Formats: sequence, structure tokens, C-alpha cells
Amino acid sequence: WVYFMLFAFVLAYAAVLATSWSIYLPGLYDVQESKRLIPFISSGALIGTIIGGVGVAFSVPLIGAANILFVWIASLLGVVLLVRSMGRLFTAMNTVARKVVKKPAGKQAGVWQSLKEGVTYSRTSALFMTTAVSTIATMMALQLIDFEYSKIFRQKYPSAAELTAFLGVVDGLTTVLALLIQWFVVPRCIRRLGVQGTNLLF
Repeated sequence: WVYFMLFAFVLAYAAVLATSWSIYLPGLYDVQESKRLIPFISSGALIGTIIGGVGVAFSVPLIGAANILFVWIASLLGVVLLVRSMGRLFTAMNTVARKVVKKPAGKQAGVWQSLKEGVTYSRTSALFMTTAVSTIATMMALQLIDFEYSKIFRQKYPSAAELTAFLGVVDGLTTVLALLIQWFVVPRCIRRLGVQGTNLLF
């Protein structure tokens, strides 16, 4: 159950991070800035995947597959400290630069009210429903693919150390390709085809 909980935590962490990122961007960048800068800013996640994958491949023979969890925990704690310090620094800088005047906050809607409003909006928005259905179908397909190639890899590499090192190398190399596409292909596609056309192409 420990590994199940860890896997669930990773998926939840990724979902929260993606949601926070999508909410954070519109407050700082307009459409034109997003087209030029977002592919390069978001490439930090890909660079981290490359470093993490290669690091796992080199660390497994030295400390074992199970001890990689401690490296992961240490990395998360380091990120927490980094984000906390950066949040304090840049919040203070933005407040001084923009001379933000805090206004008294009005009454905020509760969780139940926000949930009802979200459900009501989702029923009336054809775009939301189409996006939701396509996203669910895509994630189901990805999970099936992940399950199938995981069985193949497990048969090929029965040892946990060998399997972990192999997956680290695969993640690192495939992410290098994804990084090159994001740097040199995605910006041009967005400029010529737009966001919708780029999504359709990929």
C-alpha cells in the first residue's frame, strides 16, 4: 500500500502543479508573450526529467532502487524551500514595483458553492464538455499504453535495479527529444497554426 500511496501522491502532485501553473500564467503574460515564452519556461519540467532520469540510472547501482525514494523526498524538500524563498522575494519585489494597494476582500464563496457553480458552468459549455471528454479519452489511452509497455519492460528486466535504471535512461532520452520539439517546433507551430491548430497537429 505504501507504493500505491506514493504513486497516488505523484499523480495528485502533478495535477495540482499543472492547475496552479495554468492559473498563475494569465496574471503575468498576455497572449503574445505566452506564445514566445511559455514553451521555454515550461521546458524546466523537461530538463528536470532529463536530470532525474539520468541521475536515477547512475544512482541505482550505488544506493539501490529502494533508496531512490529518499533521494526523491530530499528533492521535494529542497523544492519546497526554494519555492518558499522565491515566493517571499518576488512577492516583495512585485509589491514595491507595482505599488499594489490591498483592498478589503469580499465574502468568498465556499467550497460547496464553488463546486455547484463549476458543475452548472460545465453543463452549459460545449467547449468544456468537449475538452473534458477528449482529455479523459486521452488519459485512458495513455494509461493502457503505459500498462502494456510496463509488462514488456518487466519481462525484459526482472531485477528491480535493472528496471529502474532502464526506465531512468528511457525517460531521460525521450525527454531530450520532447525538449527539442518544445524549443524548436512548438513555438513555430503556435505562430503559424495557433494554439488550436497546434493541439490538433500533435
